[in-house]
Amino acid sequence: MKKIKLLVLLAVLTANTAYGAGRNIIESRIGANFNGKYNSVKENGTELLGENSKIGYEIVFEGLKEIYPNTYMGLGIGYQKHGKAKNLSGKSSDLYTSIPVYGSIKYQFNTDGTIQPFLKTNLGLSFNRTESGLRGVDEKVNPVGFYGAIGGGFEIEQFIVELAYQINTAKTDNNIEENIDHSRVTLGLGYRFDF
Repeated sequence: MKKIKLLVLLAVLTANTAYGAGRNIIESRIGANFNGKYNSVKENGTELLGENSKIGYEIVFEGLKEIYPNTYMGLGIGYQKHGKAKNLSGKSSDLYTSIPVYGSIKYQFNTDGTIQPFLKTNLGLSFNRTESGLRGVDEKVNPVGFYGAIGGGFEIEQFIVELAYQINTAKTDNNIEENIDHSRVTLGLGYRFDF
C-alpha cells in the first residue's frame, strides 16, 4: 500500500513539474466580424430573417499554458455582439448576443523570430441572450448553443493579429423553432501578458 501511495505521489509531482515548466500567458483581444451570415429562418416558404448580417464585434480573454514546446492549451471567455439582420419589415435589428466559454489549443511557429505565426482552434459553449425580441415579435433564442472557431495569425513582440472563422449555434424557442446559427470571419487585435 505504501508503494502505491509513493507511486501516486511521484506521478503527481512529475505531472506538476512538467505542467509548471512551460510559460503562462493571458491574451486579451478585440475583434470585428465580417462576412457574417445567419441561417435564414423561413415559414411556409416565406423568409422571415435576412441571411447576411452587418458588422459585429467581440471582446475576448484567454488564459493559456505551454504544455509542450510551442503548444498551448487553456480556457477563454468573451462577449460577442452579433451583427444586425433584416426583419420582416426590411429594417435591420439586433438578434442576440453570446458569451462563449471554451477550451483553446494554440500552436506557435518561429518562436525565436520577431514575427511568430500561430494556428489556433476553440471549442465550447455559447450562452446566448436575445436583445429585444427577434424580428420585432416576442421571439427569443435558446440560452445555450455550441461555439467553435478555427484560425491563425501572428505575434510581434506581445501584440497579436488574428483571423478566425467562428460559429455560434442558436435556436428560436417560441413561435417558430428554427436554427439561427451565426457564422462569420473575425479580425482580432490583442495583447499578450506573460507571467
